[in-house]
Amino acid sequence: MENENKITPWEKLPFSHKFMFYKVMTDNPDLCKRLIETLLHIEIDHIERPTGEHVIDPAPGTHGIRLDIYVRGSDKVFDLEMQIVDTGNLPERMRYYQGIMDETELNAGAKYSSLKTSYIMFLCLFDLFGKGFPVYTFQNRCEEDAGLLLNDRTYKIVYNLTEWEQVLDDEERALFQFILDGQARSKFTEALSDHVRKAQLSPQARQAYMTWEQDIKEEAQFRAEKMAKDMAKDMAKDMAKDMAKDIAKDIAKDIAKDIVKDTVKETARKMLSYGDSIEKIVDITHLTAEEVQALQNS
Repeated sequence: MENENKITPWEKLPFSHKFMFYKVMTDNPDLCKRLIETLLHIEIDHIERPTGEHVIDPAPGTHGIRLDIYVRGSDKVFDLEMQIVDTGNLPERMRYYQGIMDETELNAGAKYSSLKTSYIMFLCLFDLFGKGFPVYTFQNRCEEDAGLLLNDRTYKIVYNLTEWEQVLDDEERALFQFILDGQARSKFTEALSDHVRKAQLSPQARQAYMTWEQDIKEEAQFRAEKMAKDMAKDMAKDMAKDMAKDIAKDIAKDIAKDIVKDTVKETARKMLSYGDSIEKIVDITHLTAEEVQALQNS
């Protein structure tokens, strides 16, 4: 349907959207630092300016990675990922991200002990593991003795923002809620909200968002074209070129539609859970009333 293809209007883009998250965090290193400190309950002496959509290509022919927010400190590195939907491969992504980050941080000839403590942090608007915990923290342990840590100073942390009520720390709980519904309940989240609104009023930021959306579509088409080329290898050469183009176009459209559709429906479900009216949800998401009712009954 046409409504399913519409992107989120810039003036309604929430902090939980990847681009807005990237925009606010990279423009405001102090807020990024405080967000990390709030989530990890640690103090950080300083951080370098965060980089958004940080691309690491380890070597030609290998799978590169694109990190939402990458932050370096004096003795720590942080990867912050905003995750709206479960893509089915998050544990494997964490594993791969860890290895690539370490390879990037360790200079040639440097000692392994010089590796910085690393944190891979996924902020999820769903419960990835279904155990009902607000935070899942993973370290490498000995199977024969659960109390024996490998002490490789790597942490993979998954935040289940839907369980904000279980969070004991007031500041962290307010942050969980803000990411979910955009409502500020603390001075820190008020600051985040102010910068979200500032970005929404910025013509330059709006243009950057449109460019970002175009980049996403082009990346989807690039991946689709690669898939189509691989599929076409065993086809006749004369047929392959035309068929690959047609397949690439269809796959790219499907990929783009699925990305937008999943994000819009996830937003609608979240709004339903907060008791928003069907009319309000239709106005914000551009879904039809029938589609929202179907989500409500599912």
